[in-house]
Amino acid sequence: HIAIGAFHNSAERYDPPKCHPNTRVAVVQDIIDWIEDGQKTTFVKWLYGA
Repeated sequence: HIAIGAFHNSAERYDPPKCHPNTRVAVVQDIIDWIEDGQKTTFVKWLYGA
């Protein structure tokens, strides 16, 4: 079987999404802060988006 329109290593792939340069830094820091919080009341961190 083959996937003609597969995104992996495909020239047909769209440009990667663009975001503010510090967006990923802020998201990663938020996750790290949540992990290191010894008094958190939630034990699942839901990350969603494109």
